Amino acid sequence: MPFPSTTVIHPDWAAHHAGVAEGGMNATCSITHGGTGGDWDPELGATPGTPTVTYTGRCSVDYAATQARDADAADQTITSRSVLVGLPRSAAAQANGARVKITAVDGNGPHALVGRVLTVGSVAADSLTFEQLLECTDDQANQPEV
Repeated sequence: MPFPSTTVIHPDWAAHHAGVAEGGMNATCSITHGGTGGDWDPELGATPGTPTVTYTGRCSVDYAATQARDADAADQTITSRSVLVGLPRSAAAQANGARVKITAVDGNGPHALVGRVLTVGSVAADSLTFEQLLECTDDQANQPEV
């Protein structure tokens, strides 16, 4: 570097470019995590609580350009795909295990994504962040009816 007080990247570079990432978010989603108020019913067993909504808004959805993985789970074949979901940089931090439901996609994406439920496997954070990235799994054998 020519001078000790200069940097190659401007200090506000990520914030300045976050708008470009958000401009490419052509879907909306709702993210939930955990549950509160679960109970036990002697006849039905455990009853799930109500999950907490941690985010609702714009997102991008990018399926990995790889073949789906087939696996056996309790004698049931499941097919899963790896999906990268991008949220605005300003969105609240998300947790592993959260569920991402795609609620809408504009005309640039397939309507078939609407209603898909993805599970967050890991949350990525870079030192220069344009968007919050969630590595998710799409269990294609176990999706809710749309």
